[in-house]
Amino acid sequence: MGEIRLGLTNPQKSIWLTERMYPDMPIENICGSVFFEEKVDFTALEKAINLFVEKNDSFRIKLLNAEGEVQQYISDFVPFKIEKLNLKDEDAVGNLERELVSKVFPITGNLLFEFKMFELSNGNGGFTINAHHIISDAWTAGLVVNEIVDFYAEFINKKDKEEVEFPSYIDYINSEREYLASDRFKKDKEYWENIYTENLEVAKIPSVKERVIKKVDCSSNRVQYNIPKEIIDEINKLCAEKKVSIFNFFMAIFAIYLGKVSNMQEFVIGTPILNRATYKDKHTTGMFISTVPFKISLGEEYSFNRFITDIAKDSLSMLRHQKYPYQYLLESLRKKDNSIPNLYDILISYQNVRSEKPPFI
Repeated sequence: MGEIRLGLTNPQKSIWLTERMYPDMPIENICGSVFFEEKVDFTALEKAINLFVEKNDSFRIKLLNAEGEVQQYISDFVPFKIEKLNLKDEDAVGNLERELVSKVFPITGNLLFEFKMFELSNGNGGFTINAHHIISDAWTAGLVVNEIVDFYAEFINKKDKEEVEFPSYIDYINSEREYLASDRFKKDKEYWENIYTENLEVAKIPSVKERVIKKVDCSSNRVQYNIPKEIIDEINKLCAEKKVSIFNFFMAIFAIYLGKVSNMQEFVIGTPILNRATYKDKHTTGMFISTVPFKISLGEEYSFNRFITDIAKDSLSMLRHQKYPYQYLLESLRKKDNSIPNLYDILISYQNVRSEKPPFI
């Protein structure tokens, strides 16, 4: 394949901007592991991973700087070897993940992913992947697992599967270009600019606001809570009764909390969106995710039932106009007030991506 240079999509540009703000730091790495609950045929697994990369061109994206502007192209597929490691247990795999995710990808002229295969002391095994966010997102992670598992099953069962055409990320690049020149883009622009006619104060959590960060540190810590099943059942029941989504429920709860601790009634919460409107988009690997600024209006006269219903209505309305890039809205607002740094500092992400392919944990 010849080298056809293409510009970055708007979702990719948001990642590239972060990359430039924190150069030589592994801030955009996405890493995870898949475990087989049986002995692994590593020859077949390596073959399956290679076939996945061959069929999904977003994993063959390479970046280059052309006269100060970052561009991308799809490199030809070249078969590659994958290191197989002998590890004791899942804790050792966790250490492998931390090692991989701390590596900095050479951002230009190189493939932006790395696979490792591992065999555990109990005879089981699996693989770990580390990929740069500019070629992957959370939805892509599910596609990685599903497709590699399918290919692996074909190889170990020696079954020939009907040839399937895998969608290209280039198609998304072209569709975005068409959107930016469309009437729909103009309508979306008008919608967002009508919502944000004035600058809102940015909501902050006081304990975070008071901290002084003296040194940039890309590391983070996760605090994880598992909600008991009986509470989840109650939440699902409430959402079904009110005809709202679980995302609407958590957005409402989080908004009420922020309003209380920041003593604000109007503010904005950022939220990532899938940005995959079509069947084809949902089966294309690559970076699609973008964010929308969710405007919150609290009132003392509100009941929770009314508030969560309004959240659901606003959510549906915004999703109809989700394709409009947040950066474009920000640039438009900054033309009126160049002191605006951002519309939000706090973001809530609701993700429901899973793979149920056997034989995995």
